[in-house]
Amino acid sequence: AYIDSTMSATTYLWVKNTTNNTMLIKGLKVDLTDTVTDSIVDEIADITKRIKVDMTKKNKEEKEIDGVKTTITTQETAYLLSKSNTVLLIDLDGQRNLTTNLEPEETEWKNTIYDLLMETEELSDCIYEVRKNIDIIPGHRKILSQYFISPEDIYKLKKIVDEIKTYEVYDYILIDVGPEGGQLMTMAMVASDYIVALAEPGKNSYQGLLQMAKDLDSCQNIINSFKTKVIGILITQAKLNTNIIRNSKERLQALAEVLGTSVFNSIIRESTIVKEAIEFNQFLTEYAPDSNVADDYARYGKELVKRLKEANK
Repeated sequence: AYIDSTMSATTYLWVKNTTNNTMLIKGLKVDLTDTVTDSIVDEIADITKRIKVDMTKKNKEEKEIDGVKTTITTQETAYLLSKSNTVLLIDLDGQRNLTTNLEPEETEWKNTIYDLLMETEELSDCIYEVRKNIDIIPGHRKILSQYFISPEDIYKLKKIVDEIKTYEVYDYILIDVGPEGGQLMTMAMVASDYIVALAEPGKNSYQGLLQMAKDLDSCQNIINSFKTKVIGILITQAKLNTNIIRNSKERLQALAEVLGTSVFNSIIRESTIVKEAIEFNQFLTEYAPDSNVADDYARYGKELVKRLKEANK
């Protein structure tokens, strides 16, 4: 990869799959001061630098796994809350994993969150029933390629959520955001009251949470009324009783204190049952209610509700 040293610190990244000519990443915002270090750069001309890229790392696969992690947690949270509440899901992830997992095979949810953001469809025409007490505004892959560059664009999702609240139908609105971050993440932050931050054991998730903390700080600086809080950090895909998990909990707790929150006591363990539930388009806690990972989510659900009640006193 090559960069021109006359660029500003912020640039944008495009990645194309040349096999089928599809765009994997389009316009992803990158802060070069955070990502480009002296150890990976070769000077090859007066204004050009060559960045060493490790082609053995399967970045797209890791990105997709990360997206599934957030989607399953959103999905299971909705299922647990729906036992005594009404829930609306909003799929703001360009990978649309949540939509794919829940959309019936014989049905096509044509109107999506993309249509609402572009103001081409009415809100009532974009809400679909998943099951009793759970509705969804589906996602669309176009949302990855759509730029929201106007300063006012960060309020687009909030306007939609505020309109939904006037219906007085839903007790909870859950927004599933993809791992790519950027403007969609900011829009979700602005539209939300609380954030459940997900982290896998290890340094990569820690860095992601640091970026989220920066994004929250930026929102607070530019929006006077911004009051969104992190309700907790949830550790997922964990191998229990290992040195990695113990070390990660300590690091994440230190970061949680900076964010004014704490790590959930519940930890979601790694399990192949998660993939099985996805394959059969079922909620995990419905597909394997007696599994250990279902118990993990049940404990987390109770802990989340308790924290939300305390926060809203």
